Amino acid sequence: MAKYKPGDTVYFVESNLRIIEGVVKVFSAGFYTIIYGNSVIRLRESRLFASIEDAEDSSPALASQKKSSVNPWDYDH
Repeated sequence: MAKYKPGDTVYFVESNLRIIEGVVKVFSAGFYTIIYGNSVIRLRESRLFASIEDAEDSSPALASQKKSSVNPWDYDH
């Protein structure tokens, strides 16, 4: 059963560096076809998130960037 339907807006993390917004086009064989910008990508449901906050929480690299952006004097050492 598909969690997202065609036309839904989803978010995914690209290379643990940034969050990309896309639109679901098709669900087939366990993969979603996502359109973002001028590109298309096929991803599993586990890589897709309903909100930006969920996507940020999924990636440790993004979480550390978020933490460091709050206070530039908060070092990890």
